[in-house]
Amino acid sequence: MQDKAMQDKAMQDKAMQDKDMHYKGKAHCYGRDIDTDVIIPARYLNTSDPQELAKHCLEGLDPTFVAHVRTGDILVAAENFGCGSSREHAPLAIQAAGIDAIIAKSFARIFYRNAINIGLPIMECPEAVDAIADGDVVRIDTDAGTITNETTNETFDVQPFPLFIREIIEAGGLINRTKKRLEAKQGANVETELTHANNIAANNIAANNTAANNTTNAAPATATPTPTNASATPAPTRTHRICLIPGDGIGPEIIAEACKVLGAIALKHSCRFSYTKALLGGVAIDECGDPLPFETLKIAKESDAVLLGAVGGPKWDTTDSQKLRPEQGLLGIRKAFDLYANVRPIQVFPSLYDASPIKSERLEGVDILMIRELTGGLYFGARKRISEENDEQTTCRAFDTLEYREHEIERILRFAFETASRRSQRLHSVDKANILETSRLWRETALRLAAEYPQVTLTNMLVDNAAMQLLKDPCQFDVIVTENMFGDILSDEASMLTGSLGMLASASLGASVALFEPAHGSAPDLAGTNTANPLAQILSAELMLRYRLNMHNAADDIARAVAEVLDQGWRTADIATPTTPSEKLVTTKQMGDLVSNVILLPLT
Repeated sequence: MQDKAMQDKAMQDKAMQDKDMHYKGKAHCYGRDIDTDVIIPARYLNTSDPQELAKHCLEGLDPTFVAHVRTGDILVAAENFGCGSSREHAPLAIQAAGIDAIIAKSFARIFYRNAINIGLPIMECPEAVDAIADGDVVRIDTDAGTITNETTNETFDVQPFPLFIREIIEAGGLINRTKKRLEAKQGANVETELTHANNIAANNIAANNTAANNTTNAAPATATPTPTNASATPAPTRTHRICLIPGDGIGPEIIAEACKVLGAIALKHSCRFSYTKALLGGVAIDECGDPLPFETLKIAKESDAVLLGAVGGPKWDTTDSQKLRPEQGLLGIRKAFDLYANVRPIQVFPSLYDASPIKSERLEGVDILMIRELTGGLYFGARKRISEENDEQTTCRAFDTLEYREHEIERILRFAFETASRRSQRLHSVDKANILETSRLWRETALRLAAEYPQVTLTNMLVDNAAMQLLKDPCQFDVIVTENMFGDILSDEASMLTGSLGMLASASLGASVALFEPAHGSAPDLAGTNTANPLAQILSAELMLRYRLNMHNAADDIARAVAEVLDQGWRTADIATPTTPSEKLVTTKQMGDLVSNVILLPLT
């Protein structure tokens, strides 16, 4: 054993000096569907020490594996290698046992990612696998894109690694690559960013431990993943100042996951996010006696964008109009910065069709943009409760005023026409013109503006009909524009198309400050349980990148990452169905880890 240790050390030292991405070693051949529980049984997951894991690598399949593997050897397998649970321990155990590379007919997608994350080269080549026998000497030349069986003198073509993956492997893993990139940037805070990346990798081990046998996640055997802009030169570091308002209930928990995802974006896109926390809602009432402190307005005004969690809760619920309510803070910040345009994408992910109460055939192709006027209407009109004496009885009378000025209507409708002209050129304007005078003014203004946008097909629809049509035939809609209260109700209704209100993000836009928040409430019953769905908050961060910070590629990365995580079957409780496997149920933090991981190494 001492001779083997000395031999391994010498070969490791040589490997550290070898940067040409060539690998040569004896083949150890195995069959198909070797899952991660076979690679490293669950009973050994009380440690993440690679050397301890290596002692038990493949022991259930081949008890002699560790004894006869030598550093530099190559593992060869058939289809679907690394299927089952997505634990990172599996590639760690293989690498620590001495295996330098893996060749298989196909890999489970998450195993592929986890292996690349730690710098373990893996390649798909069915033809080579069929031609390699146990004990053959195999040479891999990643520069030339070849796999050669030197025992039989046969050579097979394989697609070379993309630059992004090559850099990770050459650096010895994603963390090392990140450190090198940050060290190369002037003024980069290497330790802070590296710690974040390291936390993502460490958290993934904990998150992946919850998953178990799923043999349908093999990566396509013919595709080599290439990340977006993989060969682009990193741009100079830019700092984006974000006013962070966690708020009440689940707000702090879900906003932490959005920041985690933005940390992954910062690593990949060579930028920084600087956060200044501020108070709003119930927590602001408790600490400052004001649901919207002046300091919050000051911080928001000096920031590039505002990222908000949620406000409200039973602690502050009251019917007493003289008492402060958390929602006053939310309405106040909208009015203070004239955030008149609220944008809520209603996008249905195909993998969540079964989570929606609507029939799947009605959901295909649904991609609605709900535009809601946000600073007028009933929510901002005069309101009052009056006591009246009547026949020696005291009764109450209350009123709320629905009021709109023409310029308020025109600017939101113009925003909607402009947006529709950049999409499918279809616009539905929703009102109640058969009853309300404000709606008649709304419809008249819509018809007047339609003449300026002849390319856009305008359809005026009454709100009660719109509510029915959203469920009956949602695909008829592309852009919907409506007033404040109608928009509040219709967007919540439309969230059921997506499967959960926990999937609905929103952007509130104005002339200067922009605010981004999930459309759901504070869910106080879930606060502190680590079970809330953070995807609406994460997708709100995506909207922040897209609508405010002009980081469209980064926003696309978040959108793709969320879609991929859902396609893989991961679910928080609100979007799970009776058929969702228990091992695919994840916590708030685990969902944030999964999305972050896909962003850092986006494989398709």
